[in-house]
Amino acid sequence: GVKDFITKPYKEEDVRISLDIIKKKTMGKRQLQVYNSRNLYTIMEKDIEKITAYNGYVCIQALNNVFRKDTSLKNMMHELDLSLFFQTDRKTVISFLAVTGYEKGIIDLNGEKIKVARDRKKSFEKSYMEYDLYNKR
Repeated sequence: GVKDFITKPYKEEDVRISLDIIKKKTMGKRQLQVYNSRNLYTIMEKDIEKITAYNGYVCIQALNNVFRKDTSLKNMMHELDLSLFFQTDRKTVISFLAVTGYEKGIIDLNGEKIKVARDRKKSFEKSYMEYDLYNKR
């Protein structure tokens, strides 16, 4: 399972570069257990587009389906790679992988328009820019 190696004497920059390579190779590959029509499925983070919270459960839009998980949005956020996801308001989380555009507080999520809460707009713009820069390196 070796992904990279560092020769001695190593420099801090070598370690950072190796960790970045590993992070890129594993990004979005975490698996989640979810339900659809009472059947258990395993999906990968990279397949999630949007998560919407309801009373005591979340609906997860992924793979052209809607899955359910009996957990709070707060607990769901602990399961996710936060470099890939952003909470746009108190009940919606989007995946940066599914964002196809952004303008003036409105996210285009594969054709669906999602409004970013006013108090989260600057944070979204910063997070999305970091995601965009990191993944284009």
